[in-house]
Amino acid sequence: MKKSIRRICALILALILAACFSACTDNPGTGEDKPTGTYQPGMNTDEKFSANYQSLFKGDSIMNIAITISDAYYAEILAAPEAEQFYSADVKIGTDTVSKIGFRTSGNTDLTEFDEASQNRYSYKIKFDKYVEKQKYLKLDEMYLLNLKSDPSYMRAFIAYSVFRSIGGDSPLCTYASLTINGKAQGLYLAVEAVDDAFLKRVFGDNDGNLYKAAEGTDLLSSSSIALLDQKNGDDKTKADLQQLIQTLNEMPEGEKGDIESILDVDSVLRYVAVCTGLGIYKSYLSKNPDNFYLAVHEGKFYIIPWNVNSAFGAAGKDNGVTVDISPYEPVYRTSMEERPLVSNCSPLMNTAPDTKDMSLPLKRSWTVFQARSTRSTHSFPTASETTRPHSIRTSSTS
Repeated sequence: MKKSIRRICALILALILAACFSACTDNPGTGEDKPTGTYQPGMNTDEKFSANYQSLFKGDSIMNIAITISDAYYAEILAAPEAEQFYSADVKIGTDTVSKIGFRTSGNTDLTEFDEASQNRYSYKIKFDKYVEKQKYLKLDEMYLLNLKSDPSYMRAFIAYSVFRSIGGDSPLCTYASLTINGKAQGLYLAVEAVDDAFLKRVFGDNDGNLYKAAEGTDLLSSSSIALLDQKNGDDKTKADLQQLIQTLNEMPEGEKGDIESILDVDSVLRYVAVCTGLGIYKSYLSKNPDNFYLAVHEGKFYIIPWNVNSAFGAAGKDNGVTVDISPYEPVYRTSMEERPLVSNCSPLMNTAPDTKDMSLPLKRSWTVFQARSTRSTHSFPTASETTRPHSIRTSSTS
């Protein structure tokens, strides 16, 4: 195994060991009235923490997060975690304290399936501006704290998001965090940047475009997928852009690209498919029940954003090692290429092996991920200095 891979694994294991030794409704709860703002009206609510939040997610140290919440609120959370109800709380991140933030549980079946070993150790969401308008922390408006309950290694999501970024993909930042609630240690978590306003500004430079979160079953085969895409950002609520995307995607002339590049950043799809295939992420668009992705619009084009990659390295349900033998040329799981137009119509690398000498560096990395999956060979990760997001990874346009 390459030295760089060993260094990454060693770093993550060191973070885990260090942590071990350190010991959806809008109702704010029933314990008190809706909380008052942390700052006086008219004050720039980002003034106190004006630096950029990217420094939080370097991944070279463990973030310390302490939640202080009333006992009554916390009792309500533990009594009904599946409600995912926001409550007012204070959060201390390192030495900085932000008051009156929104705090709730986050998850799916893990919120209703009691596990004696987890001891009420749920995943959570922090929303800094839930009760104080425009309040942010280092320009960050939301983040998730994942308990990594289904991942004994605690490494799947951390590595997956890192690989997405390493080949120029647009994915959330993340780092490990040690969490306490009312002074009681909750253990090691993964703090993940939410795909929201702050994410859009970091990746695209503004948050002017529409943002959609896909629900399970979003296959993009027909207009029926539109109802499954929940709009999270953008002034235009008609979803006409989604209709145009689906129509253009499914009416591409056979063997030709048609007009797809006028509405879709195909490179983002290539990167997404490459990483999901290389790392065996099959609770994604590539699965029988497509899920766990966002579609973001920037300057008239859609970009696909990965989300909830905890199933990396073949951890999807019913996998049992099956995905190890999936061909990188037909990278779908328990479905067909025809059922996934975003893959079959937009990934020419699925069908022919390209001449890598004419590729730009990020696309070479994407193709390397495909090769690693099909040949079982090992490859080194790019250095941090090589991870700048390019405008385009292709060097020429083909019909």
